[in-house]
Amino acid sequence: MASSAALDIGIDRGVFVRGTPLWIGAERKKSHVIGTRIEDTLPPRHERLLTSIVCAGMLDRAGLQAGVLPATFRQWMGFGGRQVQLVELGSKAGEAGVLIDDGKRRTLVLSSLIPGVISLPPVDHLVVRSTALDHQGPQLSDVLANLIKQHGADKKVVLRVENLELGVACLDLLGEMGVPVLGRGLLGRFVGKSKANAKGWAVAFAKGNLRGSDEEIWLDTGLGRFRGKTLTSVGYYGGFKALDAALQMTQSPALTLYDADRSLVIPESIAKGTEVMIHHPREKSMTLGFEALGSL
Repeated sequence: MASSAALDIGIDRGVFVRGTPLWIGAERKKSHVIGTRIEDTLPPRHERLLTSIVCAGMLDRAGLQAGVLPATFRQWMGFGGRQVQLVELGSKAGEAGVLIDDGKRRTLVLSSLIPGVISLPPVDHLVVRSTALDHQGPQLSDVLANLIKQHGADKKVVLRVENLELGVACLDLLGEMGVPVLGRGLLGRFVGKSKANAKGWAVAFAKGNLRGSDEEIWLDTGLGRFRGKTLTSVGYYGGFKALDAALQMTQSPALTLYDADRSLVIPESIAKGTEVMIHHPREKSMTLGFEALGSL
């Protein structure tokens, strides 16, 4: 039987808080949405979109202005019928966690486990998108270093990325490695580093043709947004070790993993002593105790 904390929320192409109009990361137009990160497209034109100041500035540069409400970290505010707070994760792309307080319990929603998170608040319920949880691959810095050796810094190489978080990380690392690089297309509009016919490397989303490139490389972080391409695997997002660390930081007795693949295997170290709810896309949910381990 599901814990009462798990029943506070639902999953339907985003996370929603039952009994309120509040959504987190909704993929369809809603009235009250908190945006936790920027994907590879502009979000729907929600009536009210609360997001970090960094994300709000990027959305403004890309042309989305109406309804965007910038918010500071660690500040409680009333939104969508609940007290909410944006939790800083150290992301240069403005990705944030969402802390929700209903007066009885606190729930923390993380759309991914980005690298470098060192502190999370104590909560009663931790909700994590599990799309890339069991993905394996070399570190991004190692992948980029090998690609530079293969193709050279002076070639017109295009790196295709799944979302803005990875795109910004690529731009920063390549710049540190001395490779001339710019964001192109919509990604370039987000970061303000777009220039037509620029020489050197480019970082872009999947959509959009870039003329004159010598090579296109598709970086796969396990989010499942690239189909039918030859992929270069990157171990960017945190796996079960990072999830275990998040549970330790939050001391949460309840965990919900959403958008989980049917093949996901939960280690006993995570399931033991924690009430775990699994949400599979377009399928019914199931609740696990520590005895129910293995392939889901």
